[in-house]
Amino acid sequence: MNIGIVTQSYYPVLGGVTEHVYHLGRELVRRNHRVTVITGGAKTPEDRGLRVLRLGRTWLVTMNGATVSAVLGFGFARQLRHIQQRERFDLVHIHSPLDPWLPLSAARHLRGPLVGTFHTYRSTMPLPSMVRNRLAGVLHRLAARIAVSASAKEYAQHFGQVPFQIIPNGVDCDRFSPAVEPFPAFRDGRFTVIFVGRMDPRKGSRYLLQAIPYLERELPDYRLLIVGSGWRRKVYQQFIPPGHEQRVQYTGLASSNDLPRYYRSADVFCSPAVGGESFGIVLLEAMACGLPIVASDIPGYHHVMTDGRQGLFSQPRNPKDLADKIVALAGDPGRRRRMAEAGRATALGYDWKKIADRVISVYQSVV
Repeated sequence: MNIGIVTQSYYPVLGGVTEHVYHLGRELVRRNHRVTVITGGAKTPEDRGLRVLRLGRTWLVTMNGATVSAVLGFGFARQLRHIQQRERFDLVHIHSPLDPWLPLSAARHLRGPLVGTFHTYRSTMPLPSMVRNRLAGVLHRLAARIAVSASAKEYAQHFGQVPFQIIPNGVDCDRFSPAVEPFPAFRDGRFTVIFVGRMDPRKGSRYLLQAIPYLERELPDYRLLIVGSGWRRKVYQQFIPPGHEQRVQYTGLASSNDLPRYYRSADVFCSPAVGGESFGIVLLEAMACGLPIVASDIPGYHHVMTDGRQGLFSQPRNPKDLADKIVALAGDPGRRRRMAEAGRATALGYDWKKIADRVISVYQSVV
């Protein structure tokens, strides 16, 4: 098939949707499909081996407690129709088709068959009825609708009670693997807790930093390894108790090759997110690398993790409970090992090869 993929998020923008689009596109190309990613312009574009067309300009904005990308520009409807006529796609797959501006323009103005994947989860819906009705019309234009989780489906169905299929995000179980070599500097005997993500309010890294006083009481030697970046890092520094700065080590953004090595350099993965997560790709990456999890008890994470099996859930926004769960795993290596094995088995069920099979079956049903 000749497939167009429309997305506001693609490299160099990092995030779950970017990873989803890249891995799905790569699997489609491996199976001899022709793939064209249509996304926003960037100062330093990274195509990562896929054919990419860029429109407008990508901007980072704060929405739903996180930094997300938005593609702004003029004449998207005309440009998209021109691309569709020239490329003669068999179908167009639009990610987050209700999001302004590029995805929504594609969903409103391109001809079918159109497939939409919904990645977003929000607990509230403060939209005027006129806007909701227009978005409902967009839902009905899609030949097929995919949600990455039941939470994402629940959110999307606020705009219209139409059929959805749930096909989750995937993980590259060859890239993220227990066989990956860790960084020797972090395997020095100190108990290492890793956080991976942006310094956004929704990701909850501040609560991990606020857990330090409680960790100090119970753990003789440990480090918090923070993999990610964001301007709020300087703001969050205030949550580190004075005199304990040496407990926290920042790596900044990790390259594609280094990220699995950072996971493998830790003993426990921690995601203290406060909400707004529709799925939890970072949990799958950590599981695929054989790490036990301590994560906030939020709806999106229940789709991939069971409390007591792959890890432990903690109360959101509760640094003491977060520390208690970390300490519980730190003192029980056997339990960590069992959770790591269960997590790896769980991740294998989400391997991108299997997820791509399910997406292709949707494509075949609408072409």
